[in-house]
Amino acid sequence: FKKGERHGQWVVREEDGTVLRGAYVDGKKQGRWIETYRDGEKIFREGPYVAGKKHGLWLMRWTNSDEPRAEEPYRDGKRHGQWIQYDTDGSIYLKGNYVEGEKQGYWVDNSYTRAVGMDWFRGNGNYADGNRDGDWVLRGSDGAEARGSFKKGEPHGDWIIFRKGARIKLTYTNGKIEPPRPNMVVIPGGRFRMGCVSGRDCEDDEKPVHEVRVEAFELGKYEVTFEEYDRFTIVTGREPADDEGWGRGRRPVINVSWEDAVAYMQWLSEETGEPYRLPSEAEWEYATRAGSETRYSWGRKRGRNRANCDGCGSQKGEEPTAPVGSFAPNGWGLHDMHGNVWEWVQDCWNRNYQGAPADGAAWETGDCSRRVFRGGSWSSDPGALRSAGRGRNSASRRFNLLGFRVARTITP
Repeated sequence: FKKGERHGQWVVREEDGTVLRGAYVDGKKQGRWIETYRDGEKIFREGPYVAGKKHGLWLMRWTNSDEPRAEEPYRDGKRHGQWIQYDTDGSIYLKGNYVEGEKQGYWVDNSYTRAVGMDWFRGNGNYADGNRDGDWVLRGSDGAEARGSFKKGEPHGDWIIFRKGARIKLTYTNGKIEPPRPNMVVIPGGRFRMGCVSGRDCEDDEKPVHEVRVEAFELGKYEVTFEEYDRFTIVTGREPADDEGWGRGRRPVINVSWEDAVAYMQWLSEETGEPYRLPSEAEWEYATRAGSETRYSWGRKRGRNRANCDGCGSQKGEEPTAPVGSFAPNGWGLHDMHGNVWEWVQDCWNRNYQGAPADGAAWETGDCSRRVFRGGSWSSDPGALRSAGRGRNSASRRFNLLGFRVARTITP
């Protein structure tokens, strides 16, 4: 000591085994200092101090290697200039410039982040005043990639994300994703006869025919597409739905369970503040019929090129599913209510309509381990597409025949 201040050569031993060796001048660290682990066996960090502040080039090493882990220049105690940090495999972990302690300019930044809705581990782009700012490319541990811009540390504007075959655009404003807005059709309230009203080729589960009153509600103009569902899986980190190699984009999402569809509705409701849900079976049939009592919404006969099914005479291209809206809508402006993919509804399975609700609500009693789907699919024969046709399966089962569409309650 000199006049009560540390002065000259010092050795300091910390409780964790770190040993510091260097000199003080009038109580301030000065000159080259070395930090070691395990009582001085291995140099961990070394570099110069000026008047008690780190100043100049510091080296940091892994405790089990003589190779530098990082090259760290300081000026007056703040990070300044070109920095490089290496990962355990020798690859660059961080590389870029600091100005007075804050990251500035172009960086290779492989540190962990939760940007753009999911976990990302590697990236490169620009910083301004210590915050991500400008164009960035991020890469996830599962091979996902995202390209877009930050503004003052928050994702901003359009981002394009690639993940397990999915390509989706997300739009951010001040770090928050702009919520999706499905294209909805207002379905007027009214009464209809539900079940096999034609009296021809009826199945037992389509009986007894019964009158149902349905309140006005909204139903998706199209089936939920891969484009829409991929956004959900990217933001929530869920596994993407398998498209079987048929294509994504505007094709209806397939290989989704009833449980997946319900999770999508919950997420969509939270994102938008709107009461989205699956339609009830009664709402679905009412909307499909659009005031008709014939076998199909367009009439008694299947016709040609009216829907996507096996035997419908459809001109839809080479893949089994068709992009939504490829066929003419029904009388209320809804597309693909017949064919393309079966559509999950909210109801539990019951083997017939004895005791079914008469107010259009979902039937939430019965075998709720199985749920109802309606409308037929690309692989169905035309008979399965009739307005009264029904199907059911396990709520957790995924098929390449199954998709869904959204409904929304109209609130006062």
